[in-house]
Amino acid sequence: MTRAVRLRTTIVLAVLAALLGGAYYLVEVRGREARQRALLAERRVVSFDAARVREITIEKPAERVVLRVAGDRWRIVAPVDEPADESVVEGLLSLVHRLEKVRSLDGLADLKTVGLDAPAVRLLLGLENGETLTLLLGGSNPVHTGVYAAVEGAPLVFLAPALLAAELGKTPYVEELRDKTILPLDVERVRRVEIARHDARLAVARVGDRQWRVERPFRAPGDDGIIRDLLWKIGASRAHGVIRAPGPPSAYGLDRPHARLTVVDERGRSRTLAVAQAADDPGVLYAQVEGVSAVHITGTQLLTDLAIEPDVLRNHQLLVYDVREVERITIRYPGDTLVLDRAGDRWRVTRPVEGEAVRSTVENILEVLPNLRYATVEPTPPGDLRRYGLDPPRLAVTLGLRGGRELPTLAVGREERGAHFVMVGNRAPVYTVDARLIRVIPPDPADAKRYPLPEQLKRELDKAERNGS
Repeated sequence: MTRAVRLRTTIVLAVLAALLGGAYYLVEVRGREARQRALLAERRVVSFDAARVREITIEKPAERVVLRVAGDRWRIVAPVDEPADESVVEGLLSLVHRLEKVRSLDGLADLKTVGLDAPAVRLLLGLENGETLTLLLGGSNPVHTGVYAAVEGAPLVFLAPALLAAELGKTPYVEELRDKTILPLDVERVRRVEIARHDARLAVARVGDRQWRVERPFRAPGDDGIIRDLLWKIGASRAHGVIRAPGPPSAYGLDRPHARLTVVDERGRSRTLAVAQAADDPGVLYAQVEGVSAVHITGTQLLTDLAIEPDVLRNHQLLVYDVREVERITIRYPGDTLVLDRAGDRWRVTRPVEGEAVRSTVENILEVLPNLRYATVEPTPPGDLRRYGLDPPRLAVTLGLRGGRELPTLAVGREERGAHFVMVGNRAPVYTVDARLIRVIPPDPADAKRYPLPEQLKRELDKAERNGS
């Protein structure tokens, strides 16, 4: 038997194995998954789509809390009127949706014996179609592994996990539902940010779409990614406690805060946040928004975020572009050139061969290059680029934009201690960047072309037949 015949037999057997594997997957694996989903649905205490819930009411003997959807957010409407904590509400709905019956109790006639004649908690979910689902929670079972529960209008009593009762049993529960965001921010609406600390005063201003300028302590283009990330962290900061009737600011060190943040929005409205580390506990931070009486208690991460070094705000991006504008990627290697062209919503290799591009390769290149930030700037005497591996470069990347425009070419030199030397537009200075980011660029042009399995098999068969002959 020739080598070509043996290889052909092996490939045919591999294809048959793949077909049998697919049949097994459809019949056994997917069938088993469907059976498991059906069994899970049968064990659910209540069945509903959390996205269609429009009102939640929690009724307890000493408390009644009502939440309603307002726009795309949840809001507490009783006993107070204020924003709700989205994560807590979503967590509650998820907990109820995933609630499974530990055990069903058939033939139970006296609800008083399980505490369901006067439930400890009534949880009402108002759906967008006007329907209301009501879950009743009674007393614990003798060994405290679950609570007796029932859906109003249904004859069956369940033994449900105690987790939901423990969650809703927190008193007052309205405190769990209050929004604990310290300073809510819409990053897109922020126009100016100022940070005042004992060691520095920083100011950045938005000058265009995704464009910022550092105005203090120096003047320079700002890094949109870094500034947006800082604003996101500030806006995501949450309190783990709130003092709603605090004493004077001096009681919390807020008369002389460690940092003060001022944010100005598109309408010129400013909000100022003061933060101070607790004198008796360095792990505790007090935060207060100017004009609001409440003092938030949180960890020191917020102060760490506000301690950002001014130079970090400087724009260290080497290439700035909108991914949607890129029409061509050209990568020049010492002995070859790879060209990738956009074709609608797909990408094709047009040089050195033609074919469909590996989608993940293109996506990685387009995602990483605008996030490529230099770590250091190297002193570069004129004509001394060989020491950096830039004369000639290891590879060079040029992005072509819509309308025939091109970005300056990124030349990549040698790697040293986890960093690559690079240069933009064939002009000094030379920068260093994280070598891991450069690895998304294919080292071989052939790696960018997608080869479908049938084509690969045909190539192998042709090669085997040529070798056999």
